[in-house]
Amino acid sequence: MKQIILLVTFLYSCITYAQDENLIFHFQVQNNFLTSDYDLVLGENVTMWKEVSDPKQSEFNPTYIPDEDYKRKVLFKNLESKEVFSEYDILGAHFFVNDSLHNMDWTLMENVSEEVLGYACKKAKSTFHGREYEVFYTDEIAISNGPWKFGGLPGMILKVVAKSDRETYKMECYSIEKHKQNTESEFTNYLKKNKKKKFQTWDEFVVDFNSFLDRYIKGLKSEVEAEGDSGFTLHFSVDNHLEIFSEKVQTDGILLEF
Repeated sequence: MKQIILLVTFLYSCITYAQDENLIFHFQVQNNFLTSDYDLVLGENVTMWKEVSDPKQSEFNPTYIPDEDYKRKVLFKNLESKEVFSEYDILGAHFFVNDSLHNMDWTLMENVSEEVLGYACKKAKSTFHGREYEVFYTDEIAISNGPWKFGGLPGMILKVVAKSDRETYKMECYSIEKHKQNTESEFTNYLKKNKKKKFQTWDEFVVDFNSFLDRYIKGLKSEVEAEGDSGFTLHFSVDNHLEIFSEKVQTDGILLEF
């Protein structure tokens, strides 16, 4: 009898979560040697993914110094229009991107499972914007959503790992609770605040960034030549981004000789 009662209680909890749209999922996110906390806030028509703590250095990167002007990241998913609104700060430039919602082709791996936060999760994998990802989702929370831009699976994604030999990206949910935040209002205010900004598609952003990168490199060369310096090399790269938008600066970096 005790086992039956426990089973009924567990099933009732899962059904409640499946029907309740006002949930907040707390995630810890690792971007290489930095970690920070994010909240995935579900609403009726809008999902908000927001950074709620500044990045912290790990024991492997003790020299990291936080930027005093650091702006915590935020992303919105419009479930009605099936769009994702996000921003990118790269090399001093700011880009606004309007991407397609859950634009991922998933391969389900039904025989691979893992428990996350007490939920039995199934594994899926996908290549998205230049990186290969493995995720663990649970159909015990019957909401097709997940952290950041992830979603489109038959259940909630609770864990994400990027498959890479060079970099480490990981997201894992550590708690769930109900909330009273108005994500639709937050999204409306976000659009009003940035109404004069140009939101680009992902493909437009990639082209625009690489054009900006060419101008950035020419500017560096002009500055060095104007100062009359020579006989040295300059190496720079762009790290800690989940997507690949420029192979030449995000892989081995760019080496300039003067």
